[in-house]
Amino acid sequence: MPKGVYDRTMAKPRPRRTSESREKMRAITRAKWTDPGYRDRVHAALPRGERNPSWRGDAVGYAAVHTRHQRSLQGQPCASADETCSGPFACALRRDTPAEHLLGSTAEASRGLLFSLHAEDYQVLCTHHHRQYDWDQEKNAALHRGKTHA
Repeated sequence: MPKGVYDRTMAKPRPRRTSESREKMRAITRAKWTDPGYRDRVHAALPRGERNPSWRGDAVGYAAVHTRHQRSLQGQPCASADETCSGPFACALRRDTPAEHLLGSTAEASRGLLFSLHAEDYQVLCTHHHRQYDWDQEKNAALHRGKTHA
């Protein structure tokens, strides 16, 4: 294509919004989200779970499984509930999970990132108890490997 043959047009500057038009837009948005059925309609339209085109079924990784179980266990209390509970709740893989339920790639397993597709293999723990639970597990694993420093 030869250069300089065509007239170059500049994009027209967007008109500035006035405070009245901004306020109208805010009012419309507020009205939509305060409508009790609007939020439900929006969330129902989102393809979740098996309806999502990115759904991979059982061929998922560590992070996706934890996100899935986090949603399914939402609202349950800490499994070790006492006065020291603190922080948000998260799901933790139980130590008594049957070996046939455990999954994870070689790289994930070497870092201790095993997971299960079964929700019953998880428990809900607060941040305090989850850290304590994981630390106890690492300490026990180190002792079994012959590393006695803790």
